[in-house]
Parts: sequence; structure tokens; C-alpha cells
Amino acid sequence: MSISSLLYVARDALGVSQVGIDVTGSNIANVNTSGYSRQRAVINSTGGDYVKGMVFQASVSVDRIQRLYDRYLEGQMITQKQNIGYSSTLNDRLSSIESIMNEAQTGGLNDLLNKFWSAWENLSANPTGPVERDSVAAMAESVATKLNSFAGDLIRLKGDIKTSIRDIVTSVNSMTAEIRNLNERIAETGVKGGETNILSDKLVGLLGDLGESIGITWNENNDGTVSVFLQNGVPLVERLVSYDLQAKDLSDRIVVSSVKVNPDEELNTVISKGKLGALLECQDEIIPQYQKLLNNFASSLADAVNKVHRQGFDINGNAGGDFFVYSSSNPSMTIRLNPDIASDLRLIAASSTVNRDGENAAQIAALKDALIMENGSATLNSYYAAIIGRIGREVADSSKDLEHQNVVLTNVTSRRESVSGVSIDEEMIELMKYQMSYAAAGRLISVTNEILDILMNLGVNS
Repeated sequence: MSISSLLYVARDALGVSQVGIDVTGSNIANVNTSGYSRQRAVINSTGGDYVKGMVFQASVSVDRIQRLYDRYLEGQMITQKQNIGYSSTLNDRLSSIESIMNEAQTGGLNDLLNKFWSAWENLSANPTGPVERDSVAAMAESVATKLNSFAGDLIRLKGDIKTSIRDIVTSVNSMTAEIRNLNERIAETGVKGGETNILSDKLVGLLGDLGESIGITWNENNDGTVSVFLQNGVPLVERLVSYDLQAKDLSDRIVVSSVKVNPDEELNTVISKGKLGALLECQDEIIPQYQKLLNNFASSLADAVNKVHRQGFDINGNAGGDFFVYSSSNPSMTIRLNPDIASDLRLIAASSTVNRDGENAAQIAALKDALIMENGSATLNSYYAAIIGRIGREVADSSKDLEHQNVVLTNVTSRRESVSGVSIDEEMIELMKYQMSYAAAGRLISVTNEILDILMNLGVNS
């Protein structure tokens, strides 16, 4: 190896060491950056001289800057974020329903219902008593008002969910456009031979955010770009093209569809993961189920009381009319005490005959134990208790699922960090290695200069 070659080797070694120091510094600087994948300089030996059949490697170069990541673990992270997005949103909305129908304190519907039956029982003992009649009317209005409140709160909750659906669709469109832009930058940088590590980290981070919002599948293309699809294959991003979703308001519900790909195809049942999947499930299935249960309860209560009430006689000896009134389209929202009775409590038909015997009031009070729900297998009280038990179980189940999903995410995150995360201890070792290499290369230059000086002096002296 010539003296000049030795200088070139030292120069290349300095450059490689500097790159190594720069990469290590970047890792240290991003130790707390979410989604950052640590990098390593991949170093190769280059050139060489043949001496007596042997190769002496003459120099060194940086082949590339390697991004340390495991595609499988990155995919697991994105999948878990989808699960977390779904589970946390579902748990939150179910908890809201449970809060609406809260029976933990006095004044709940079950408590009011018991007081309503007791008021009828008291009226049966004193069918002409104004205090007893006023109590029956007051408790009827309280029960109706509570049902109206439940129904109104569920409608408002559904309205809030519709707003959230629109917001998430807007956010999804923004993220898919950003993924498309990153794809363009990655493709362009790759063609120019540049490093795309940071862009790839941003891309994976966006996929995680997108997955948390909506259920997706994705493929990594050969050039480092990605294509993203809904679970039924409807594209959201295909390399350099993104496809927006739209949220159509059909008054009682939002329908999600693609703007360009089969725009008439409803995607609500297709989107089953992420925050949007949970919101659509709440809008289309869960809230309507509880509205149906409450409507069935309200109409059954009104019909049962009205049937007996019409068979009785009021304080003036006239046949009783409907005690409750409601609209069949939404019983729980519209049920109320008959306005005629509310304005004249003498119209309450407490007696089974014109003799003011109070027997009809007793029959209405006995409805508390009548098996009139679920094809004759449940009382009104037990039917409502079953509704409360159902929402309680669903909240408990969703809480357990959310807890499980968080444990899985923690595990996957830990595994991902072991591959891609930055360890300060490891980086300090790398830094020391490159510092020593840099110093050694510098020393090599000094020694080479000394040799050159000696040779030049020899030439002068001769």
C-alpha cells in the first residue's frame, strides 16, 4: 500500500466514523420521540491491493443507514391500536348509557316505579282521598318524566355520536391524504438514492393513528410506499392516490361510504374496528336496542294500567279512560299522564263499581307482580331490572376487554422497543466506539504525515 493510499484510507475512516457519530447522535436525540426507529450505519470494506496472492483491504465506506425494525411487530402495533380504539370508544359510550339509566341513587326509575305502585295501593284504601289521588298523579308524572328523560338523553347521545362519526371521517380523510403525500416523498427520495428512514417512521406512525380511528389492512410496496384498505378491500390509499370517505346524514343515522369507489355502497357494517367501528355499532345497533327496550317498557306500562283503568269508575261514577297517553312511534319519549286527568284528579278511576270501593286501584297496584312482559315470564319491574343488568354487564365486559387490549398493547410495545427503541447505554457504547475509531484515523493521518516528512527529508539530504 502506498503512502498516498494510506492517507485515503485514513480520510475514509474519518468520514465513516463521523457518519457513525452523527447516526448515534440522532438516535440519542430521538430517545423520547414516539415511533422513532433507531438507526445503524452499515459499514463495508472497499478496494484492496493484491500482494503475493493475498488481498489487503485498503479502505472503508458506509453502505447505507439501516432502520432497525420488525415489520411483523409494527403490524401488531397497528392491529392493537385498532383494537384499543374500538374497545375504549365502546366502553366510553356504554358507560354513557349506564350513566343515563343510573339506578345507584334514589330517584331512579325502579324507585319511582315502586312508589307509583304504592300510591295506587294507598288510593285503594281511601279511593276518594284527595291526597292519595294527588300522590298517584304525581308519581305517574315522575315515572313518565324519567322515561322521557331516558329517551331524550339517548337521542342526544346518538346525536353526539353522529357528530363524532363526522369528525372521524374528516380526520381519516386528512390522514389518508398525508399518507399519500408521504408515499410520494418516499418514492421520490428512493429514486434519488436517498435515505427514507425518517419518512418510513412517520408513515408507520400515521398507519397506527389511522388504524386507531378505523379498521384497516395495509401492504408495503417494494419501493417503501404503502397501500391501505378497509377490511372489505375498499381502498383508502393506493401508493400515490388517496380515496376520501363521506358521511351522509340520513336524519336518524350517519351512513359512511367512499366518495369515488362504489359511493352507493354503505360501509357501516364493514367498518368494525377502531373508534369509527365502535361509534357506528353504537349508532346502528346498541342505542336502537336500548331505545326499543325502553319503548317496549313504556308502552307495556301504559297499556297495562290503561286496560285496568278503563274498567273502573271515577269519583263521579263515570267509566275511566286512558290513564297514560303516548305516541306509538316513540312511547318512552312521549308517555305522560292523560292531560284530562292531570287537570281533574277526580277522573282517576279508583273503583271497580260506582260505589267508590277502591278495588280498581288495588288491581292497578297488583300490576307490580303481574307477569305481563316477555311472553308472560316477567313483571314490569323485573323487565326494567333486566335492562339495567344488561347495560351493567356490557359495561363490565367492555371494561375487561379494554384492560386486556391494553395489556396486549403494552406487551407488543415492549417487544417493539427491544428491536427499534433507543437504549442510551447502547448508544453511549456506539459513540465511544466511533470516537475511538475517529481518533485512530486521525492518528493514522499524523503517522502518515510523519512518514512523508521523513521521506521528504531523506530526499533533501541526499
